[in-house]
Amino acid sequence: MRVVILLGLLLCLPVLGQPLTPREALAEVLTHHPEVKAARLRVEAARSAASGAGAQPNPELRLAGELGDANTDANYIQQRLEIGGQTGLRGQVADLDVEQAQSELAIEERKLSTRLAGAYYDLWEAARLTEVAVTGHQSATRLETITRRRLELGEVSESQLLRVQLETARAEAQLAQAEAREQVARAELNTLLQRLPDDPVALPTSAEALPQAPALALPEPVWEDLVARAQTRPELAAARRQASRARLEADLTGRQRVPDLELTAYRSRLTGAAENGVRLALVMPLFDWGRIGAAEAQKEKEAEALEQLVLSRDQEIQQQVRSAYARYEAARKRREVLRSQVERSHHLAALAAQGFEVGLLGLLDVLDAQRVDRETFQDYIAAEADFQRLRLQLHWISGGSPLPDTPLETKDDSP
Repeated sequence: MRVVILLGLLLCLPVLGQPLTPREALAEVLTHHPEVKAARLRVEAARSAASGAGAQPNPELRLAGELGDANTDANYIQQRLEIGGQTGLRGQVADLDVEQAQSELAIEERKLSTRLAGAYYDLWEAARLTEVAVTGHQSATRLETITRRRLELGEVSESQLLRVQLETARAEAQLAQAEAREQVARAELNTLLQRLPDDPVALPTSAEALPQAPALALPEPVWEDLVARAQTRPELAAARRQASRARLEADLTGRQRVPDLELTAYRSRLTGAAENGVRLALVMPLFDWGRIGAAEAQKEKEAEALEQLVLSRDQEIQQQVRSAYARYEAARKRREVLRSQVERSHHLAALAAQGFEVGLLGLLDVLDAQRVDRETFQDYIAAEADFQRLRLQLHWISGGSPLPDTPLETKDDSP
């Protein structure tokens, strides 16, 4: 039995060790987050309301107890029939409410996707900076060991050992700070994923399996294509529906002047001899004191105001796309420049350490080379994370789906 359990655990190890890809994280947050669930429930609520919005008014039943002579219509069943198109208009309004709820769901999914992308790459960046801090601390410790040996041989002064010890202490402090930042970033990501804050999260150790938005591979001026695609943004669709809904409500308000039919089946007594019959009446408003006209005019003006907001929202979205594309292009160029410098700084730091060990280079040369190497690599990690965030943001700002249909994972030859 123990052997079977052990084999089962061994088979599970590769699965447990799989890194969480961005696509998997996006799918998880869009499935389990309470805000998305609440938005989906609002869609279901709107659908439930729409299922009965186009129905006629409910029939009425009147039962009366009498003493003496009963009125002819003391007991009746009455059905009011709206013949002016009110039911159809209410159905259209309800359908727009369903579409509006769906747009709000899409907006909520985009908001959460943006938050998830930020939290994911914050953790990825923090974890990589922790690795840099660990390497820096190891390098400082190794340099201190070499300096002690050379001090024993009389090749360096005690002040140089002191200088190295200060560098080791500084590297240790940077490591503690990097670990704390990683812990905070992990808690933020786990909160979005509906996990415990301290649950371990395995991410890719290099810039592999990072999102790729298909439209971003187009040549310049790509922003024109992205602006055209941004017309499908749910925020813009929601603004258009609000204006259309206000127009329908204005029309529906005006239909209060339209006559209705009233069908009544009546009986004077429930038992015994009674008078009964059926009556069809036309119920017509005489005139409007001004309340209906004022309400209709209000709805018309609200619709015009909302149509102006659609134009404003459209201009705002176009500017968002242009700004996001400019930031994306700047991040892409910065990432490429820093990527080309990482290997050189690594090589320079390694040569400096070897030169100091054999006495060809001074301590300051080594410390300077290690500092340049560390800062260059930190800048590249930050640039890589920023590039990935901005790439996804541009994808969503330009109307891309919250969970892209194309694979998000791409192989990358990052250092």
